[in-house]
Formats: sequence, structure tokens, C-alpha cells
Amino acid sequence: MGKSLPIILLLFLFYNINCYDDENCETFYTGSSSHFCKKCKTGFHLTYDGRYCEECDEQQGKILHYSKCYTKVDNCQYYADNDDFCELCSYGYKRDENGQCVECDKFETGKNNVCFKYISSAKGLIFL
Repeated sequence: MGKSLPIILLLFLFYNINCYDDENCETFYTGSSSHFCKKCKTGFHLTYDGRYCEECDEQQGKILHYSKCYTKVDNCQYYADNDDFCELCSYGYKRDENGQCVECDKFETGKNNVCFKYISSAKGLIFL
């Protein structure tokens, strides 16, 4: 036990020293024994474990949205906070079974991921 204590201490110090990325981090949380990134520089996102700032690779079909990296979905208005999917499609679109935002049909309008059929009447548009 006596010989393993210095090794454990060295591993602990090495882990804590390398648990963040100074180069891509803008502001830090600083505690008595830890130092974590609070906010990444523009173009980077904080990894899920909160230890590193990584670039969001657009070449791999990713998009940076409110400081988080998501799989890009065309016509997505808002991505989920804690998961990698489009939560809300743009107006005129609905989310399909594959999580993509697809345009509503010709005589429909889309809102809140649902397409509504509409007809015109003397009183204006009626949504069904």
C-alpha cells in the first residue's frame, strides 16, 4: 500500500491537470481541487462530461446551436436540451418518424411539429 500511494497521487494530479482544455475555454469554474471549463470560445462546445471544449464538425453533419453540438436537421428551429435531436421544426414543417423536418403538404400549415389542413371560408382560414 505504501508504494502505490505516490502512484495514485500522481495519477490524480495528472487527471485533474488534464481535465480541461485551456486553449478553447473562455471562462472556468475554479474550486479547491478542480478546474473545469464553464464556457467555451465561439465555435466550440462543452463535451457532455463537462471537461473539454471541442469544435463542432460541420463536415460531419453537425451544427452548433446555443453552445451545444447537434446532428444537423434542415428546417429545425430548436434542438433538444439534453439529447441529440430536433425538438421543434420551423413553421410550415413537421417532424417525421426519422426525426427530420419535412414540409407540410400544399394545403396544410405546420406548427409545433404538426401539419394542419386548412380551408378558406367567408370568415377566413379554418384549420382542421
